Amino acid sequence: MIIKIRGKEYVFSDAIEPSERNTKIKNMLKDNIIFDDVKMTVEEYFRITWNKKPTIVALDKIGNYLSKMPNQNGKHDKEILSKNDELEITKGVRHKTVKGKREIVDSRYINFSELSKKDSVNLGLLDVDDSNFN
Repeated sequence: MIIKIRGKEYVFSDAIEPSERNTKIKNMLKDNIIFDDVKMTVEEYFRITWNKKPTIVALDKIGNYLSKMPNQNGKHDKEILSKNDELEITKGVRHKTVKGKREIVDSRYINFSELSKKDSVNLGLLDVDDSNFN
């Protein structure tokens, strides 16, 4: 998985265990970047830009990466999303043909960024003692 943030590129291997993935993501969140001439961590950047499309997509990719199991014994990951599924996740809608007419309908996916705070805490995506948790 590759995530690009403010000119920095972060590459994460799919072949590592979930605990290692969590550690690598936490290290990325502590990394410093420059945003609007201010030095801040990636986590602070995400908190400021949480409602911007690139941040939403990045957080969804991180959520998918953390919830996916590593490849086992060189087998291909059967959970790979098609390009159409990735577009559906990114845009929040999908195209469907009904009776020969192409329609736009709601996405079948629930993005991690759209989870309630309670669900985010239950999944471990948000700390209970987080100062922004109300």
